[in-house]
This record gives sequence, structure tokens and C-alpha cells, in this order.
Amino acid sequence: SISPYEQAFFKEHSAHLAELRKAGHIVMGARYSDVGLLVIQALAEDDVRALLDTDPSMQAGTFQYAVYPMNVFYPGLVGNQK
Repeated sequence: SISPYEQAFFKEHSAHLAELRKAGHIVMGARYSDVGLLVIQALAEDDVRALLDTDPSMQAGTFQYAVYPMNVFYPGLVGNQK
């Protein structure tokens, strides 16, 4: 298996994620096992899909995503940085 950095459209994917971060949509991003994990702030699942469907790597089929709602009951330190 090749690293994510070597996969097609990775640079475009990174640029798209940078735009989502600048716009305040991404709360957190991480690697989880061998997949990427994004926590995206949105009002509805369709809003998340609309953001991710414009990613060139998703459009090309290089990367795929699944959307899972997350209901935070204890925010911990995420979002509480000063």
C-alpha cells in the first residue's frame, strides 16, 4: 500500500482541506489507523457531503468518505483553545 502523500490528487485534496480549515468547517483532523478522520462542524449531513463532494480526490475516487453524526456531550479541550 502506498502512503496518502503518494496517492493521486493528494495535493489537491490537501489544498481543499486547507480551504475548509480557513472557512472554519474543520474542527479537527487526524489519522486514525490507516484512514483520515475529519470532524466537521455543520448543521446537517447534507452540508458535510456538499463540502466533501467538491474535493478533487473524492471526485476522482482516490479517497472515499462516510459521514457519521456526532453528538458531543462533553467537549473536553477541543474548541476550548485560547
